[in-house]
Amino acid sequence: MNQEPFIQTYRSNAKLMLSGEYLVLRGALALAVPLKYGQTLKVSEHPGNPSLVWKTYIKGQHWFDAIFSLDEFVIGNSNDFPTAQNLREILLAAKSLRPEFLSGTERYEAVSELDFDINWGFGSSSSLIVNVARWAEIDPFELFSKVSRGSGYDIAAALSDRPVLYRFAQDKREITQVDFFPPFHAQLYVAYLGKKRNSSLAVERFNQQSECDYSAQIADLDSITMAMLACSELREFRKLMRDHEKIISEVLDIPALSEKLLSDFNGDLKSLGAWGGDFILLATDMPREYVLTWLRKKDMHTWFSYEDVVMKNI
Repeated sequence: MNQEPFIQTYRSNAKLMLSGEYLVLRGALALAVPLKYGQTLKVSEHPGNPSLVWKTYIKGQHWFDAIFSLDEFVIGNSNDFPTAQNLREILLAAKSLRPEFLSGTERYEAVSELDFDINWGFGSSSSLIVNVARWAEIDPFELFSKVSRGSGYDIAAALSDRPVLYRFAQDKREITQVDFFPPFHAQLYVAYLGKKRNSSLAVERFNQQSECDYSAQIADLDSITMAMLACSELREFRKLMRDHEKIISEVLDIPALSEKLLSDFNGDLKSLGAWGGDFILLATDMPREYVLTWLRKKDMHTWFSYEDVVMKNI
């Protein structure tokens, strides 16, 4: 009788950072929300030559595949060698933290499924790292630190079913689950700018500004984040968005989107993630049809209402 393959399933959330971008790398408090989207990893074991066969699907469509040896995860074949090399680095880091990981004599098959576009910047890397860490039975933050110089806020969001306040300072992480589904959530939208930014490169460039003292800006951002969390009125929230954009604009020496390309929006907006790409948050008391018409005029066809994309507090 044929035995069913042993299957393990892991799922991690996509994410958005609502406040604290860039300066979270210097210890600023960030507010991040887990999304209804995410990444699922299914692993099965089969008799055969020791190897790892990996496949990735995006919204049901085949995107990536690779075959790795179990000793040093040498890439035997792949349809995308740069992606295979990135995955290999994660697997090697996981094995360095737990040497018995993938040390058997079986053929392992791993199928990763994203239910969101990988270009959106929702956290395809962070959700993958969390899934691999769960599979390897290691600390996701330790694995993340092995392969990234980011703050780790996206790992915290991937692990949580509620919004989180996140701070990483002096090698210590402070993670607090909070409630953030404001009474004006129907006036909030997120829209994709269509210009995916490489968050790792953005982090690297910012980290090169090591000589700068941002203590005053960090204190201001911390106050904004806490005020956003407690905010009950849209008008107040919009002002906090403007204040946040002004600070990050000065830190990066880059004009805010509201001052150039998107200055005609009847409301307020702020960048989410690496500036110049990924998503923006829009807040307005104008009707929904106004927002959709404006987005179409700006050739932004991927958008969500806040309640459609953000995981509601459980």
